[in-house]
Amino acid sequence: MRKYDKKNKTNFAIVSAVCILILLAFGFFIKRVYDTGKKEYVINSNSVLYDKEMNKLLLDDTGLIKIKWSGAYYLKYKDKDIALDKQVVVFNNATKNINLYGTIYKINMDETIDTLRDETIIEETIIPKFYKLADRKYLLVAPTIRNEKGDFRADNYLIVHLDKMGNAELYNNKINMKTLTPTKLVTPTYTFDIANEKLDYSGTIIDLRKIIGSTNLYKEAKESVESTESGSGSGSGSGGSSSSSNSQNTTNNSSSSNSSRNSSSNRNSNSSSSSASTDNNSSVVDNKVYQDKNFSVVKNTIGTDTLSVDYSIYDPKNEYKSVYMEITDVNSGNKESYYLAKNSNNILVRGLKPLTKYNVVYNYSYLDDNRGLVYDTFNTSYTITTLLPNTTIIVSKLTNKEVIYSIKEDQALMQGAKVELYLDDEYKESYTFTSNSLESAFTGRFNLSNYDNFSYLTLKCTEIRYASGTVNIDLSIKEKN
Repeated sequence: MRKYDKKNKTNFAIVSAVCILILLAFGFFIKRVYDTGKKEYVINSNSVLYDKEMNKLLLDDTGLIKIKWSGAYYLKYKDKDIALDKQVVVFNNATKNINLYGTIYKINMDETIDTLRDETIIEETIIPKFYKLADRKYLLVAPTIRNEKGDFRADNYLIVHLDKMGNAELYNNKINMKTLTPTKLVTPTYTFDIANEKLDYSGTIIDLRKIIGSTNLYKEAKESVESTESGSGSGSGSGGSSSSSNSQNTTNNSSSSNSSRNSSSNRNSNSSSSSASTDNNSSVVDNKVYQDKNFSVVKNTIGTDTLSVDYSIYDPKNEYKSVYMEITDVNSGNKESYYLAKNSNNILVRGLKPLTKYNVVYNYSYLDDNRGLVYDTFNTSYTITTLLPNTTIIVSKLTNKEVIYSIKEDQALMQGAKVELYLDDEYKESYTFTSNSLESAFTGRFNLSNYDNFSYLTLKCTEIRYASGTVNIDLSIKEKN
């Protein structure tokens, strides 16, 4: 029988110990994954949050926030799994409570930092608070949050998400806009310099870039001497409220397919103007563009409930203090404003109503000779019509006693539909589907046993209800009995 010497015994003991440690670590990992998968948090109805793609979610029913082993959260809502970020902010419109999920850093007035994990509940917003959610992402909590000029206001809370150039998207349950010039947000107890990522707690300056680091590349520009021929100001940040009057710009237009292009430029002296009005399939191109500053719409991409706009802003002297678009529902008159970033060339507008006409107008603000902020309108306007999802009506069964049918679309946007029954082209009855969730199909049945023999049956879908409103359509199918 082989005998082990002392050295072999030692090696065997080391290998055994390493194996045991590996098994323990693996077991710990499995337990952690198991425990993580068990964590879930109930989100009450009337809550507002944003998904990973920055879409606002307003819950009309209870949902569950769960966490994956990777640390990312997701929302289980009406049999759907919606991806969320690793840090989640939920605001309840009824209770005004704010629920935070994930690893979040609370910055206190005495420069101490509290590390919060899992679920944090903020039950009141009277006392201002400040949190760093992630790299270049912050949460402000206060009864009111304003910019220094006082022309912007948010209530209760505001999420600030910077890009790498110091511009920021500001959003909460009511607001979603982007800054265009360096902006400071003011609460009763602190001031937040967005682009520089600095927090001023009553004179105590905290460099927020030092907390978990920052990939923000913004550097504050040095002040330059103004001359009578140059403009003033620099940077990127936020505009304020909107109003408009007639502007003096140069535009011209021509047609092209499925896009619209508009261009406007401004000078201190008066120039001739002409209005640009286009429908879905048109574009506008300048014959003459003054090069001191210029704004142009390059392309529109129209969806069922979205409008994507490619644009260009040329403003080397930073004379445009803000550039924003107004989208008005032609039928209802409802108007929404969306701010355009100078360092970007695209904006995606969501939440439009399918098969609906909208007027689109572009505005801007600038400083007059007395350094007062003035709002004006580009001569760049047009009308779009959103698309209707690909919708079909199908008959799956037809006898003398009943007809079973379905309404289907390629997107899950429907919340209701109205279907009318005709026998030999004579109207008989109708049925209206309703749902609180977004559906891709409805299946229904008409009882035909009470009707005399017929040769043809026709089903007409005349209305589809979406979250944004009801759309009248003409969709039908005719079947021989």
